[in-house]
Amino acid sequence: MINQDKETDPNIKNEIENNDSKLINSKLKNVPVQEINLDGNIFEPNIITPSNNNNNDNENKNNLSNADIEEKYKEYKCIKTITGHTEKVVTLIQLESGNLATGSYDDTICVWDINNGNNLVKKKEEGHIFCLLEFENNMILSSTNKNNINLWDLSSESNNPIHCFIGHQLWVNNLVKCNDKIFASSGNDANIIIWDYYQRIYISYLQES
Repeated sequence: MINQDKETDPNIKNEIENNDSKLINSKLKNVPVQEINLDGNIFEPNIITPSNNNNNDNENKNNLSNADIEEKYKEYKCIKTITGHTEKVVTLIQLESGNLATGSYDDTICVWDINNGNNLVKKKEEGHIFCLLEFENNMILSSTNKNNINLWDLSSESNNPIHCFIGHQLWVNNLVKCNDKIFASSGNDANIIIWDYYQRIYISYLQES
């Protein structure tokens, strides 16, 4: 605090004031202070923090009526619900045709007409399906908890895959197309395998050393 008795020399007073202000600021450097007057009193403004903003946003949302909510989100209304699987659906892709393909824990791959929701194709797998990948038109790869990757011809009426890629020791949970010839897979065995789609063989076997 400033010594109020030393007022004979203005320069001395200014020096004391500056030193006292520095001392106060150093002690309160971690406090969100806007102003400190000469007697040490602190003026704290009403600072709005991000958490306060979030609270205000939540309050505004809570104040919305049902009519307000419907008006705000009316463009996002569900226009079609597609049903047909009997267990949870875990993978969904859009095919080159524009239709949808889904894989489910009911061990089936289904293709759906995107316009009317009709089931166009249904393939029966040997295990829970984790991932789907369309490599070329009507040719789809599926991975399951049976450790293999099956290749299906969606235009065929056969319920048997046309090829089975074998290499993983545990569940295969990801498939990605690398280029027009190669795709990659990863599994719960901590391995990544690079496959030649047309030769039906693996090119590289990436494993943690």
